[in-house]
Amino acid sequence: MSVSASNFSVGFRHIDIFALNSNSEPAGTSDSSGVPYEGIHYEAARALNVTYPKPRQIIQPGDDSVEAVQTLPAIAEVLTAELQVGLANFDAISAVSGVKVISRGTSKFVSMATDQMGFEPYFGILAYNQASGRPGGAESWNWYMMPYTRVISTMPSFADTPQSITMHLMPQIVNQQMWGEALTLATNGNTTHQALWGVSLGRPRIAAWVADGATAAFAFNTSYPAYDAASVVCYVDGVLNSGAAKTTTSVTPSGMPTAGQRVLAFYEY
Repeated sequence: MSVSASNFSVGFRHIDIFALNSNSEPAGTSDSSGVPYEGIHYEAARALNVTYPKPRQIIQPGDDSVEAVQTLPAIAEVLTAELQVGLANFDAISAVSGVKVISRGTSKFVSMATDQMGFEPYFGILAYNQASGRPGGAESWNWYMMPYTRVISTMPSFADTPQSITMHLMPQIVNQQMWGEALTLATNGNTTHQALWGVSLGRPRIAAWVADGATAAFAFNTSYPAYDAASVVCYVDGVLNSGAAKTTTSVTPSGMPTAGQRVLAFYEY
């Protein structure tokens, strides 16, 4: 069963951010650890507001009238987003800010508005909400990816209303997918992007490993098995491994990955 390319969506269910390796892919854990890298989950997500760049409209006048209208891409704006979360997670704020959580006595604290602004690390973003497809109204999941993004945390106001923390998301222009696959005109119709918009039957998930050269099968987190083996897609060093053997609990690339190779599974659960 394939997902409908037409859907309605609502709400905001989940967001993960992924530390990236030197290849700008999710930083995998050693497969000998038995646990894949699955990013940092931001709890109590409330809203993800995306601002899309407005195109320029050039009006060509003449003879007291408009002779032509031309449309050009924006040159002073890019795609940006704001994430609203309710839970103050100092470990997550520390990770995206590149500063440390300090413990003194029974208190914990993290510096804000520091001299490290502009030097924050880049992260991959995966967020999704619930969708209903056409025809038939079958449940599906609407998702965004931002492959290479700075996440700028702010401080919430104090008031007699629920706390809301704004995280500014600044996705960069890149020439690959978050799993390392290069964008091409032949495959994608474009060679650069800032974000990816998708829909799937199950909830999207990323698991990443670094091969140790001795393990053939890479097991998913037992709490998040794939809902269908057909949803599992495997990449080795950013290249689609179409011959991989896939189950709902693991993926086995064709040809044992050598030590240090990057293995990533994009699947639905």
